[in-house]
Amino acid sequence: MLGEAPSYATRALTDVPNAAAIRERIWSPRLSDGWVPQGVAVGEGFLWVAAYQSRDPRQNRGPCRVFRIDPSDGGIAGQFDLPRECGHAGGIAHTGDRYLYVADTGHLFRIDTQAALAAGHCEPLGCTVMALRGELRGSAIAYRSGVLWFAPYRKAGAGTARLWRVSENEILAAITRGGGTFDESSAHRAGPIADQTQGAAIAADESIWLTQSSGQFGRLQKVDPSSGAVIASYTMPAGIEDIEFAPDGRLWVVSEAGSQRWDAWRTFFPVVFSLDLAALR
Repeated sequence: MLGEAPSYATRALTDVPNAAAIRERIWSPRLSDGWVPQGVAVGEGFLWVAAYQSRDPRQNRGPCRVFRIDPSDGGIAGQFDLPRECGHAGGIAHTGDRYLYVADTGHLFRIDTQAALAAGHCEPLGCTVMALRGELRGSAIAYRSGVLWFAPYRKAGAGTARLWRVSENEILAAITRGGGTFDESSAHRAGPIADQTQGAAIAADESIWLTQSSGQFGRLQKVDPSSGAVIASYTMPAGIEDIEFAPDGRLWVVSEAGSQRWDAWRTFFPVVFSLDLAALR
């Protein structure tokens, strides 16, 4: 294990499904301070983990922060706070050129990482906040080739959610116009997705990978983005959240199971980890 182990827990990591496919394992950052990991991105040679702060199972919002993690040793190589509009930093995606998108349910943040790291918080000139409205919700996001994908979360039995894709040019144009809101009128609707979707990533073959989870189960799916057809499905640790592909093809995953907020769960696996997809069963 790399990184800093939490001080509040003495139990060992849970034996989880598809453990044979797991390669690197890093403790999620600042677990002892109550940070609940939600999002993971890969860019500039680092991992980027988005989290919100809460120790209370009844409290699902709190201050938001992004941590930059060195994958070689699991150490924190920088961090910055997100604006007060953020209460549940969930999806995060790196554009490959120093910019991050971070989303909570109702907001999207476009962040200049260099400016934010230097200041320790989002600098106004390098941090744009946009309210998300309508069907365009920010539970999970993914980015590839100038397109941002949104995968809204739905509770079990609450109705079918759908993928939405938005050209980054549309987002930049809205920023230029000074628009403070963004909705599905500027997006393209794609295929349906399973309820309880928590994370999204786009593979090199343009397939989309999704996670679904709760405190009782975890699942990873490969999905056709146009039809929503499930191409492959794998059992994962309970509590898995966001995912992101690295340039080497490995899939990075973050789990909230065993964070202080969810320390009563049977699964204890508050870990950022990588998967070798060829080893999944």
